[in-house]
Order: sequence, then structure tokens, then C-alpha cells
Amino acid sequence: MTDRDPSLRAVLEGAAVVGKKWHPAVVYSLVTDGPAGFSDLERRLDVSAKVLNDALADLVDDGLVERHELQTSPLRVEYTPTAAGRELAAVLSDLGRWADRHRGDGSPVVLVVDDDPRLTEMYASMLSGFEVRAANDGTEGLAAVGEDVDVVLLDRKMPDVSGEHVAERIADQYPEIRVALLASARLDEAALSVPFDRYVRKPVTATELAEAVEDLLTPRSEQARRYLSVVAKMTAFRGDTGTEAYRELEARRERLARDLDDPERIAAGAGLLPVE
Repeated sequence: MTDRDPSLRAVLEGAAVVGKKWHPAVVYSLVTDGPAGFSDLERRLDVSAKVLNDALADLVDDGLVERHELQTSPLRVEYTPTAAGRELAAVLSDLGRWADRHRGDGSPVVLVVDDDPRLTEMYASMLSGFEVRAANDGTEGLAAVGEDVDVVLLDRKMPDVSGEHVAERIADQYPEIRVALLASARLDEAALSVPFDRYVRKPVTATELAEAVEDLLTPRSEQARRYLSVVAKMTAFRGDTGTEAYRELEARRERLARDLDDPERIAAGAGLLPVE
């Protein structure tokens, strides 16, 4: 490996953090189950005190966990995840979902929600490598969403419950699910505040659809995911870029980019063009 391999170096550095058995378990527990004292963590994870003590010391040094002294006599401490630790937990969640899919015959689950049955059937035929489920209106779509769904392909305009409303409900109840909003028109200002990961223009080819789903299944930190969502909106937007809504989007992109290593490379890897 040379200095020309920054992306590989970053992968190896990340693997070194999660490669130790109890490090990811501690971080994930603190994020999903909440802050805890030493004894609480010991019981949660069923791990020896020495192993846990060593793991916590490493994680504090790495900036993934913070140690707070709540009282000194007797000593009582609490461990909480840092922002970096919470991002790592999101990556670990994606990694776990990937392991579930590839351990045995499990395939990624893609839910297609469109009020045109011909389109849901066509999209299913385009995504033969996935387990595809179909819903033909927003109400059916909401009923079909669950923790086993990985990606939702969502028609923006539906007569009963709009795709935008479904996307908002998914973001609220199942924030780990990736959402691609499908529409025949360019993105307008009204959709800039809708929570989704990609905007796919209709008509879409089988290659475009499969690539979009594959990209959404790529494990990424929550920070990178939010950044790509903003870039996707800016790339698809065709309207007045001087509006307050668009300027807020630009400002959010800049804030998110500051906390990422090589954000342009991340966008290019997701197939998103740079936004001027």
C-alpha cells in the first residue's frame, strides 16, 4: 500500500477498530440500549471485567466512547457514545444487515410502491437478484414496511397517500431503511424537505434501477448517508437556486462535507455528479 491508496488505508483503519471482538459490541450497545455504567455493560454483554475494561479504555482513546464520573465516593462512572461512536453504530447496523443477507440464501428486500401495477411488475423483473415485494398505493406501502425491508422504491405521486408522506413515515419509524423517490418530473422545491436518499427519474432502465439499489445497500456512515441525500437532491433539482430552501440545502451540504474525508470521492462513488 502506498500514499496513493488513501481509500484502502481508511478501510484498513476502520477494520482495525471493529476487528476486535468486543469493541463493536460495546459501541453498539451504548447506542442502541443507552449509556451505561461498567457493571451494567458487563451484564448486558456477558463479558469479563478485564476484557470490558480493556475495550472501554481503547474506545475512549479512539474517541468513540466518553467516560463520565458521576460521583467520586464511591466511584460511579457512566459511558456514553460520542458522535463518532453513533456513526460507527450505524455502519455496524448496515454491516449486520449485509451479513444477514449473505449468510445463507437471504437476499436484500426491496419494496416497490407504485399505484401502477404494470410498473411494480416491471421493476420486479428488473431486480431479479433481490427479494422484491410490491404495494400498489401508499396505504399498502406503509403496511408493508418493516424491519426486514432494506430499500423502498417509492413513486412520488399516488392518489391516496403520497410518496412524500410515506417517505416521512419511513424516516420516522424505520430510519435505517434507504428510500429512493421515483418520479417522471425533475425535483421541485416542494420535495427538498422530503427525507429520501436518491431521486430516480422515470422511465428508468434495468441497469439504472439495479445500480441505484446496489448503491443504497452499500454500508456507509450516517454522516455520509445524509451528505449523499443532500447531494442527490441538489443534483436532481431544477428550479430557482436562489430560494431560501435551496440555500439551506447548500449550507447543509457544506456542514456535512466538513466532517467527511474526501466528500467528492464519496459522491462520485455513489454515481452522483458534483454540484456547482
